[in-house]
Amino acid sequence: ADDRKKLVDWCYGVVDHCQFSRETVASAMEMVDRFLSKPSDNSTDAARVCDEALRDHSKFQLLAIAALYSSVKVHERVALSSDLFSEICSRSYTAEE
Repeated sequence: ADDRKKLVDWCYGVVDHCQFSRETVASAMEMVDRFLSKPSDNSTDAARVCDEALRDHSKFQLLAIAALYSSVKVHERVALSSDLFSEICSRSYTAEE
């Protein structure tokens, strides 16, 4: 829960810096919640990714960052390139990830 709060605060910092709507973060976190709450069949890739995200902080962080990136693309008039988004993340993840 504490990691989630820190991640949400970081997301708010990004959208505030870019002067995007804070609703973009709410939408991103809703995507994360929906993904993590889906009933999973252990044989699917989604189930494996979900399980990894719940167990591994860096995977959860990557999931949330991908959701924020998607939310920005859907809800904002200005899209950020994946390379710029990677830079905003202090290059913790590559554009390909």
